[in-house]
Amino acid sequence: MIRFGTTLRPMSREVRFQYQDPLDAVWLGAAARVGLRVNRSNEVFAATDGRGVLTLGEEATLDADDCLAQMIFHELCHSLVQGPDSFTVPDWGLDNVAPGDEVEAPLPAKAAALYKVGCDAGDAASCDHLGVCAIKGLGIARDYHRAKVSFRKACQAGLGRGCTHLGLVYHRGLKVVKSLKKAAVYYRKGCAAGDARGCGYLGLLTLKGEGVRRNPKRAKKLLDRACKAGLSFACATAK
Repeated sequence: MIRFGTTLRPMSREVRFQYQDPLDAVWLGAAARVGLRVNRSNEVFAATDGRGVLTLGEEATLDADDCLAQMIFHELCHSLVQGPDSFTVPDWGLDNVAPGDEVEAPLPAKAAALYKVGCDAGDAASCDHLGVCAIKGLGIARDYHRAKVSFRKACQAGLGRGCTHLGLVYHRGLKVVKSLKKAAVYYRKGCAAGDARGCGYLGLLTLKGEGVRRNPKRAKKLLDRACKAGLSFACATAK
């Protein structure tokens, strides 16, 4: 029986297991069965080395509609389309500027062209989408400078996710001088404009005191806000 006023000593326990999303586990297993080892890095979105290693962006760097399982599935689809020989060449042998691409005009290229038209006409969402295409090399050649310009237009037009994406450019140093201070500025703008991922990224920087003054209390509020929007990386960090 525990009496009122009794001081309880915190119990310690050894953590032997870590939760893993079941769907992620399924697709990690599928990748392993076909000979792929999956690594995570904040330096890439998705890349293969042609020697059995598939590197995917860390969760905090992915778009809100991406997850590890979906990313693995997407990359395996590339391998199936490209054929068995694609396993021995980087990025499945895909080249967005290969001869014939401009003639065939696949769906991503058509989408990128339409995003450019929309962006030139002042549509913020189109500018953001165009920036994503430039970052990922979807339909157009991978061009980090073009991505930065497109994200800046989206951000200046008041689109929160455009500001967050611009923050990522500086956070990861994509053809710019890496600056956590600038990243924090744009994450803050993204968060203020309603982009939950911007709140989450700003929360991570605030928690560590990177680019901004360290403030655990403020960081938790930002991470809680992102967590309520369904961002698992924020939920895990806010605990």
